[in-house]
Amino acid sequence: MQRNRVFFVQIATNGYKTFEDTNPAPDGNNNLEQGSDTQIAAVTVRHPITSTGGLSNFRFTRNGISSATGSIRFSSTSRPDYDCITVVATRIKMGQTNATDNACVEK
Repeated sequence: MQRNRVFFVQIATNGYKTFEDTNPAPDGNNNLEQGSDTQIAAVTVRHPITSTGGLSNFRFTRNGISSATGSIRFSSTSRPDYDCITVVATRIKMGQTNATDNACVEK
């Protein structure tokens, strides 16, 4: 996000991908164009990912503002201190999933 461009995030059950809006040059067009925009990362994870609130495919603007609000949970049989992330327009925080209602409780 240091280049003043839009970044896109795609979350799947087994991992995530991030893209930088580079097409057309020099600063893109605010739309994800796979194959044309630059893929920054493609990560496969060991524990399943569950996303809520439209966070399966979203973007961050040039100013770092998220286009979606929700949470991302990393399922695990152990009880880690941090196993979820909440995303709102202007902030991202880590937390732990509440076993009663599956809500991400920010820490």
